[in-house]
Amino acid sequence: MKLTRRKKDANHDAVADAWRRFGWIVVDTSAVGSNAVPGFPDLLCIRWPVVLLVEVKDGPKAKLTPAEKAFAARAGSPPYLVCHSVEDAIEQAQAWR
Repeated sequence: MKLTRRKKDANHDAVADAWRRFGWIVVDTSAVGSNAVPGFPDLLCIRWPVVLLVEVKDGPKAKLTPAEKAFAARAGSPPYLVCHSVEDAIEQAQAWR
């Protein structure tokens, strides 16, 4: 199976770096949704024992796609978060540690 690379949001790398600055292991999963699991979030953030699914959106008006909404509704645990900015990432990273 040939993997296709989906376009990342403009703030994707900055959001991932913000999580890392607060001691989280960040796995970029942005290619998973388009290749295997529709709606899978962009980042897997780990700070044992906490594991978070993080969807990156570029700006406060960006909405989840239907596939992302469906995945979030099924996710349950680990928690599914949406980061619209670096500030969101910092706030959430601090809140969850």
